[in-house]
Amino acid sequence: MESIIKELYYGNLCPSEKCSIDSPQIKVLANKICKQRQKIINELTKEQKDVLEQYDNLLLELHSEYCEQFFTDGFKLGAQFIIEIYAEKQ
Repeated sequence: MESIIKELYYGNLCPSEKCSIDSPQIKVLANKICKQRQKIINELTKEQKDVLEQYDNLLLELHSEYCEQFFTDGFKLGAQFIIEIYAEKQ
């Protein structure tokens, strides 16, 4: 197995691409949301659908920013754990 640092350096490590959600609760909730959204879309005019699409795009952008922040915060917390563990050994 390659060094994780080398994998990161060569661009072979992309945690956001490997993220998968296997939670049954999340799958059920996502399915319910999709069904409800489709009901809403069926009632909208073309103009309203365009507004909804713009809204969805903004939500996706916000979600992406949240995910990045959550990842970096978690990574930093993990690094702090490692630093504390090694500091206690000395």
